[in-house]
Amino acid sequence: MKKRLIAFLMAAAMTALAMAACGAPAGQQASTAATTAATTAAPEATEPATSAETAAPAETSAAPSEPATQTEASGGGEKQYITLHLPSNPTMLDPALTSDGQGGILAFMMEPIMRVDKDYKLIPGIAESYESNEDATVYTYKIRSGVKFHDGTDCDAEAIKWNYERQIGDNATPDMPYAATIFSKVEKVEAPDATTLVITLSEPDGTLPTYLAMPNGTAIVSPTAWQADPSGFQKKPVGAGPYTFVEWIEDQSVKLDANPSYYGGEVMNAGVNFKVIKEPSVLTSEYLAGGVDHINNINYADIDQIEGAGFQVRSRPNLGYGFLSFADYESNELFKDERLRQAVAHALDRKALVNGIYSGRMNVAYAPIPIGMYGGDAAYTVYEYDVEKAKALMADAGYPDGFEFDFVTRSEPEYSTMAAAVQMELAKVGITMNVEILQKAEWLDKVFMEVPDHDMISFNWGAAANDPSYMAALWLSSNAGTGYNTSGYSNPEFDSLIDSARKTADTAEQGRLYAQAAQMVNDDAACVFLQEQTYFWSTRDSIVDPEGNIGSFHTNAWWMCSKTN
Repeated sequence: MKKRLIAFLMAAAMTALAMAACGAPAGQQASTAATTAATTAAPEATEPATSAETAAPAETSAAPSEPATQTEASGGGEKQYITLHLPSNPTMLDPALTSDGQGGILAFMMEPIMRVDKDYKLIPGIAESYESNEDATVYTYKIRSGVKFHDGTDCDAEAIKWNYERQIGDNATPDMPYAATIFSKVEKVEAPDATTLVITLSEPDGTLPTYLAMPNGTAIVSPTAWQADPSGFQKKPVGAGPYTFVEWIEDQSVKLDANPSYYGGEVMNAGVNFKVIKEPSVLTSEYLAGGVDHINNINYADIDQIEGAGFQVRSRPNLGYGFLSFADYESNELFKDERLRQAVAHALDRKALVNGIYSGRMNVAYAPIPIGMYGGDAAYTVYEYDVEKAKALMADAGYPDGFEFDFVTRSEPEYSTMAAAVQMELAKVGITMNVEILQKAEWLDKVFMEVPDHDMISFNWGAAANDPSYMAALWLSSNAGTGYNTSGYSNPEFDSLIDSARKTADTAEQGRLYAQAAQMVNDDAACVFLQEQTYFWSTRDSIVDPEGNIGSFHTNAWWMCSKTN
């Protein structure tokens, strides 16, 4: 029997696209009376976000070839079409309904009211700024004048109000995966004039601005175009972003043209051609052969091959981590004994494991709040590598000669290789780990089992930006036995701290509260954290790609362009 998915987990994380900067509107970080929050993206309904979906490296070792760009004449000279990729065929392109990880492509055509910079901070977009009252129950956005949708209609406060109201209360339909997550506390949305939007909440929520800055769920579409053909809109979207929709060929490609009337200024390329490339190894081969101009979420196993072919691979933290989760441990006959969970943690040399598996390209994770988020840089206490301590704990728990347990992981090399290494480490202290390796779909069935038939499961979890409340959802008592709370962790004090953090718009206070809550997860040994996730990407030399590439979720922050323009 599968567990039910909680509403918080019914949003898609885009893991396919990340663009470089060129032609994006300038502007300083948005102001707010209490704080300027950083943004987040909600998780995918069917799987956690990962640092990379790994596959065997492609065999090709071709030297860098000519880029896959196409040119067309324009008044200012030739501009290029940039060729990018999609990991799957889109199902629909209405942001209120999309739940299949298409947030990145949406962001090329339509935008939320704010955007995100390379440091995950909110910056002006359709809205120039926002502010909140002291208790974070009323948010007022200043909407930019003169913004037009691709159909020529006004993208003003009234249009934004319509976009939000269709996901509020009785207006929301079951196929809107973000409505409960983002808009459940929204009491009313008002547009007193064309440039003012006022959002009133039923209770304090300092995280609202972060959610209103993600493409999935909150990107703004043309009410006129949607109302003219609601079902057809899903296949022919109309937004106000830097690119306009041209053509969608199922399972093959999506073509976009540059928007000549983009409010942010001239878009520095002719358009974007997206190829649907489903297999990571095929994508690597295609990039090396010149079939695409940019490759993101690179398989860590392919990095050496890409660099060996003469390409630069860039990286930055991806606000996530991998860990070993004691499955519903509070009801597990073995691991409900905290001493045995601690023994497993002490028996693992996590630094050696992470460095060995990822060739020094990733750091060790120390807490359920990743570095880069509020509270992520706290001085966390963890169960350090100590073989003798592990043996003493097992003896004290009645297992002086060790014990055995069942472990479930996925078949991709990133998972299976780590499982083999963990198995070897635990064997050194007398712990036998029986490993079951499954394909992703089968592994997901294990994740959502009502009563697990295993003792531990491998897991990766990640967010788009600086919102610890998203990461904290993995450990809330209300989610124990549901969704992705695979450990069954339940701690009322933890819940209270997270609730307090969400009700303040003071980021310093949020960080303090989140860090305090995160330490509780460590103290209770609910899991064993392994690696901090890292995002890897590479871009052909003919394409501008500054170090500001921010990863795979908020592609609306940066636009790629040709160096020849």
